[in-house]
Amino acid sequence: MHTVEMLERLLALASQMGYVIRQEWLGGSGGGECQFGGRRYIFVDLALSVV
Repeated sequence: MHTVEMLERLLALASQMGYVIRQEWLGGSGGGECQFGGRRYIFVDLALSVV
């Protein structure tokens, strides 16, 4: 399985688990998981490579 395909599958799974997926330009600082206002978020930094 290619890295991009694996990332897409994992993000889809996280979405099914109730996470809001945010793909944002974060300048290379990295993404992560957080909770805010009773919702769960996963941030994906578009400035970073998936490989």
